[in-house]
Amino acid sequence: MSETEPRTIKPLIEWDNPKMVNDAVIWWSKLDERHKVEVHRDPEDGHSAQLHIFDHGDEGRLLHSEAVDLSYDGAVFGPDMDDVVSWREKSVAFLNTD
Repeated sequence: MSETEPRTIKPLIEWDNPKMVNDAVIWWSKLDERHKVEVHRDPEDGHSAQLHIFDHGDEGRLLHSEAVDLSYDGAVFGPDMDDVVSWREKSVAFLNTD
């Protein structure tokens, strides 16, 4: 888990509202019926973001957070598909070791 105040990070997209939009969120996905991944923009660095894995079964508790790079500055038109593949792989790998 991130050393920088992990308890203050909460999901920005509601679990039951798949059409919800938040400008801070580049991409999000439910991995199963319990875990959700969100990638949040870094407002100070357009080439990086934070990947967060939340446990919906435990009131959205943050399980893991890590810095990730973006292929395109700010991903203003959405994420690059290679980035999405990388984020999914990182998320699945984390959950498989937990």
